[in-house]
Amino acid sequence: MFRIACIVPTGVGAAVGGYAGDAGLVVAYLAQIADEVITHPNVVNAACFNVLPANALYVEGHWLDRFLLGEIGFRRVRANRIGLAIDRTCAPWWPVIQNAVNATLVSTGVQVVAHAWTDTPLNLSLQANAHGWGGQVDGVEQLLAAAQHCLAQGADAIAALAWMDVLAPGEGDAYLQGQGADPIGALEAVISHYLADALGVPVAHSPIFAPEVVSQPLDPRVCR
Repeated sequence: MFRIACIVPTGVGAAVGGYAGDAGLVVAYLAQIADEVITHPNVVNAACFNVLPANALYVEGHWLDRFLLGEIGFRRVRANRIGLAIDRTCAPWWPVIQNAVNATLVSTGVQVVAHAWTDTPLNLSLQANAHGWGGQVDGVEQLLAAAQHCLAQGADAIAALAWMDVLAPGEGDAYLQGQGADPIGALEAVISHYLADALGVPVAHSPIFAPEVVSQPLDPRVCR
């Protein structure tokens, strides 16, 4: 069997794949010449869009790292039972999140079998560095506890939701105009890698932001 791994590191300002989902077309092309393509969330996720070919496997970066080191293998499953581990900061937006989850259930048949909240809000912070951005998540062990509760309720994969409205004024402007790295990518990587390593199950992270109306022109890759 001919397999290809398509990897785009998060938060390094890659020309293709440096924006949410803009490497999806690359994966679609590779899927035409390979029996299977193994890739990770940021490559094919573009906000509410996901372009994943039928012969592609979608795995969190921690598991992809270990696979390429020869430490683990992957087994295709028909479907996962998903648990939502949610940052308490998102509580005011729970009706919006719930509506999005229910729409997904109806349209795709995805099974969401449990959800759990952190006891207190996570404290997230960003730091610019020579490579782009770094992130710190205080209270991430509470997100782990919420995920463990979901697994106890029958979930076998975790979707982590954290409030990511943490940018100071002006910090994300370069990214919105197609320059530089995604600032919150560093935070997302910290969360998903930590949970995947601690839980031993598939994990994906979704940032939550307050809805806003954007009145300025954006780089086409950011419009997702």
